[in-house]
Amino acid sequence: MVPLLIVYIAEYTINQVVAPTLLFPPDQTPFRKYRGFYPTYNAIYQSGVLVPRTSVAALLVCKPYTASLLQVPKLALLAAHAA
Repeated sequence: MVPLLIVYIAEYTINQVVAPTLLFPPDQTPFRKYRGFYPTYNAIYQSGVLVPRTSVAALLVCKPYTASLLQVPKLALLAAHAA
């Protein structure tokens, strides 16, 4: 349960706290306004989550801590970028 808790906390902190604060200059992106970023990020993220969750039967994960701990550096990197 601990690997799932780690993933849950890191994932939802990224999605609800960090991702909405990531700002990029609109003239360097395909968006005209800032409000286009978050829905697009969320759609891309959900598509990326769909693949691993539906292919879990095909892949045998022997060490769930390894995969779950990858969320923590991702959270740190995105939080640093947002700051």
